[in-house]
Amino acid sequence: MAKGAALYFAETVQPSMGIDPAFSKSRPDANAILFSLNRSLPSEGYTLSVDNHMIEISAGDDAGFFYAIQTLLQLLPPYVYQPVYKPDQYTPSLTADIPCILVKDYPAYQHRGMMLDVSRQFYTVEYVKRFIDRMAVHKLNRFHWHLADDTGWRIEIKKYPFLTDKGAWRGPGEVLPTTYGHAGQRYGVSIHRKIFVKSSLMQRHVMLR
Repeated sequence: MAKGAALYFAETVQPSMGIDPAFSKSRPDANAILFSLNRSLPSEGYTLSVDNHMIEISAGDDAGFFYAIQTLLQLLPPYVYQPVYKPDQYTPSLTADIPCILVKDYPAYQHRGMMLDVSRQFYTVEYVKRFIDRMAVHKLNRFHWHLADDTGWRIEIKKYPFLTDKGAWRGPGEVLPTTYGHAGQRYGVSIHRKIFVKSSLMQRHVMLR
C-alpha cells in the first residue's frame, strides 16, 4: 500500500539530491524510512515520526502514505523540488537535515479541491500536469476540470463530433461569433481524449479522482 508513496519520494529526491534510496521488506534498525499500516487512522490521515535514527510513517490508506511523504518533503530544503541538483557556495553537499518531529495529521474536510478553467483560458498538457502536482503538494484531493460552458465546448466526444468541430471555435466562418476582443479572428481549442485518458494525468497521484 505504501509502495506508490515510497516510489514518489525516491523519484523526487533522486534527481534533486542525488540520493537513490534502496527498498527492503525487512524492518531496518536505523537510517531508513519505515512505512507501517495502521487502519485505525482516519481516511487520508497519517503519523510522521522523525528521530535521530529513523523516520517512521504510519497510515491506513494510500492517500495517507502519499500525504505523509508530502509533509516529509516539505521538511527538506527547498532545492528538493529542483529537477537537477545544483551545488553552490551555500549548499555545497548533498546532505540535508530533517528536524526531529512528531506529526499527527488528517483532513478536516473530505473535499479539498481547485478548479482549472480550460473553456475560457487555454493551457498546455504539461501545464495541467504541473497544476496537479502543485495541488498534491498542498494536499488537495479534487481536481475540478472546467471543460465546457457557453463560451465553447472543449472536450472531444467521438459520438458527437460537431461539439468540437463547431462548438470549440469562434470567428469568421464559424457558428459562434467572436468575443473578448478577438474581433475578426478565428480562435479556439479542443481537448482531445488522449490528453487525459492515455496520459498519466490522474494516475500520478492516488488521491486525485
